[in-house]
Amino acid sequence: MSCTVIIDKLVVYIVLRQIAPEVFLMRGYGKECDWWSLGAVFFECLIGHAPFCSEEPGDTYNKIVDWPTWLGFPEDLHISLEAEDLIRRSVEMRTDCHVLSPLIE
Repeated sequence: MSCTVIIDKLVVYIVLRQIAPEVFLMRGYGKECDWWSLGAVFFECLIGHAPFCSEEPGDTYNKIVDWPTWLGFPEDLHISLEAEDLIRRSVEMRTDCHVLSPLIE
């Protein structure tokens, strides 16, 4: 699910399923939103689908906004505990950007 937005004659490609809840809730855009999107991309690369994707954009929106209820990892696919931890830390980060530093060092 994606859409194209035109802003001042500049075309921006937006992937709905990777937008952080803060953006949807109009709470601003900070580093935590970038970490969120990175976690969503990691999930999609490892699992094969977006973590909150639905057929209907409204359902995707609701899953993203209520992400603690919807973030889950399929039991039939093996990913390392470190990869799962990296994804969880990325999407759970809200104010402390040092949460990931032990994994990055």
